[in-house]
Amino acid sequence: MPSIRPAAPVIKESITVRELLDGPVNLEAMTGQVGLDNLITDKNLHRPQLALAGFTDLFTYYRVQLFGNTEFFYLLKSLSEEQRRISFRKICSFNVPCIVCANGHMLTPDLVEIAHEHNVAILTTPFDTSKTIYVLGEYLDDQFSAQVTVHGSFVDVYGVGILFTGKSGIGKSEIALDLVERGHRLVADDIVVFTKKRESILMGTGTSLVRHFMEIRGLGVIDVRQMFGIRSIRFQKRLELIV
Repeated sequence: MPSIRPAAPVIKESITVRELLDGPVNLEAMTGQVGLDNLITDKNLHRPQLALAGFTDLFTYYRVQLFGNTEFFYLLKSLSEEQRRISFRKICSFNVPCIVCANGHMLTPDLVEIAHEHNVAILTTPFDTSKTIYVLGEYLDDQFSAQVTVHGSFVDVYGVGILFTGKSGIGKSEIALDLVERGHRLVADDIVVFTKKRESILMGTGTSLVRHFMEIRGLGVIDVRQMFGIRSIRFQKRLELIV
């Protein structure tokens, strides 16, 4: 893994359910504003099949709870209305941060009311269970991974992620712009955020505020995407070389 000397890494301790709802995952809140300020403190998902059946000794309630076809079939098809309410109420009594319903499933009004009583957010997505696990897992993994912010210019050159570093005014942005003019792709300029994906992988991206903008001495701020087209930019790239 390339060696860089940025500020100390930052690792989030928690995110809110509201941040999850506003993220890139296709989610919709069934419970309105209820539970959106609950904290998610773990990047892993949990499918509460055993907990719904009554075994809660090892229930990881602090994780995002995912209801797929199995959970819905058990709740809505295998149990009576009273048993269903008892089972779901027991889950909610653990103060889970939120429940995500895959496959576009909708909880019945009586279960939504129980969620309201316990301040548990219910979110639904049209994605199937496997896709929900993948997309939601990737998002949470990014949120809870170590991140560092580096001053430099990050460019994709022939598929290789190259970070140009150095003192301010040395010409990093000018080099990056010259490479973009030659057909290569800008990832970020000035402020680059690197996320540790795995032990040997750092993925770099720009901040939402200045993404794909560059400040060039004598020219001012330019919009690379507007000037050179969509093919001149990348939203993220693996770091492979530091210059």
